[in-house]
Amino acid sequence: MLVIVLSGLGLWIGSEILVFGSKNLASGLGLPEELIGFSIVAVGTSLPELAASLALLKNSQVAMLFGNIIGSNVFNIGLVGGVAGLITPIKSDVAHPWIDHGSMLLLTLLLCWFSGKKELGKTHGTILMLAYFASTFLTWTLNA
Repeated sequence: MLVIVLSGLGLWIGSEILVFGSKNLASGLGLPEELIGFSIVAVGTSLPELAASLALLKNSQVAMLFGNIIGSNVFNIGLVGGVAGLITPIKSDVAHPWIDHGSMLLLTLLLCWFSGKKELGKTHGTILMLAYFASTFLTWTLNA
């Protein structure tokens, strides 16, 4: 029980540091906070997902891998977004919020389409990564 409490405390403190540091980085560099959230914060919160995904791949648990990816997205959008919306209205101050929304939709549709193939290979992975980097670049250039 002590390990769970200490782990939860460490997670909370680490989250505070990540958010505080990211916000200061965005303002210090003159970048939109949404870009920092779209990149640095997203990577920081997704590293455990990446570790779990790599472990699933190592053990050939492909169905669990897709379930993890889709489940994480549904959880973040539905529960995390829902709870945040219940606490306070979520407003976007950027000029082009459609970039983030469209990117999320495009990447989800690409993953669904690719997962219908016999295998998700290097070409598919490269396309998904390039689509992510392109959407991050668009967020940066059009909202800066």
